[in-house]
Amino acid sequence: MGLFRRRKKRFQVPSERVPEADHVRVVALSMHFEGKRVLREIDLGIKRGEVFVVMGPSGCGKTTLLKHICGLLPPDLGTVYLDGRDIYLLPEDELNLLRRRMGMSFQGGALINSMSVLDNVKLPIEESTSLPDALVTTQARIKLDMVGLLHAAHLLPGDLSGGMRKRAAVARAMALDPEILFFDEPTSGLDPIMAAELDNLVLKLNQVFRITMVMVTHDLASAFTVADRIAMLKEGRVLALGTRDEIQASRNPEVQAFIRRSIEEAGEQGVDFTKYLVR
Repeated sequence: MGLFRRRKKRFQVPSERVPEADHVRVVALSMHFEGKRVLREIDLGIKRGEVFVVMGPSGCGKTTLLKHICGLLPPDLGTVYLDGRDIYLLPEDELNLLRRRMGMSFQGGALINSMSVLDNVKLPIEESTSLPDALVTTQARIKLDMVGLLHAAHLLPGDLSGGMRKRAAVARAMALDPEILFFDEPTSGLDPIMAAELDNLVLKLNQVFRITMVMVTHDLASAFTVADRIAMLKEGRVLALGTRDEIQASRNPEVQAFIRRSIEEAGEQGVDFTKYLVR
C-alpha cells in the first residue's frame, strides 16, 4: 500500500480553515489508539520555510502528530493539508510525487547497517530516479559534504558515533532535495556538545535552502535554539503555540512547569540554560 494508508473520512473540514499562506495545515485532527485518545482536535499551521517544533513530555502525542503530518498515519478525525490540498484524498500518482517532496530523519537514524554511509544516502535516489550511477554517487557525496560526513562515506553505520549517525540520517533525508524535512527527536541520546552541533546543522540547512522543517523533540534547549515557532503538547492537546519568547512568557502553569523541569534537568547535565532564556 506504500507510504500512505487510506481510511474513510469521517469529518469534512471547512475550506475557509485552510489559509493559503500555510505550507502545511493541520485541522481539527484527533486520533485514538485502543480506546485511548492520543490527539485532541489539533489545529495549527506551518509556514513555508520555517522551523516548526512540536515539543512536550514523553507520551504527549508528538510522534503520532508527526506521522499524521507526513502522511504515514491517517487520523480518525480531521485532516492535513499540504499547499491547500488534503493529503489523505490525493490519488495514488500524486501521492508518489508527494513522497519525493518530503524527507524524514528518524530518531534512531534507521540506517541500513550492512551498507556504507554513502550507499545509505544513494538508496532513495536510486529508488526514486533513473539517474546514472555516477550522478547518483555525486549527489550522495554532495549531501554527505553538506552535513560534514564526506570523510566517512566508506564507513558502515556501526563505525559511526551517535552524532555522526544522526548527521548521516539527515544527509539521507536530504537526498531527494525535499521541500519539507521532518525530524523525530534528532538530539535524543546525544551529549550537549553533539546536540548543539546538530542544532547548528539544522539551522544552516534551513538558512541556506529555506526548507520547511518540522521537528519533534522533548529537548527544550534544542527547541529554543532552532525554532521559529513552537507548539507545546500535553496529553494530546496544544497547551501553547508561538515563538520562543511567547512560549517562555506563557502564563499556562503546565507550560511553566515543563520549562522549569527542563532547566533543572539541563543543570544536572552541566548545561547552562540561561543563554536560551529571554531577559
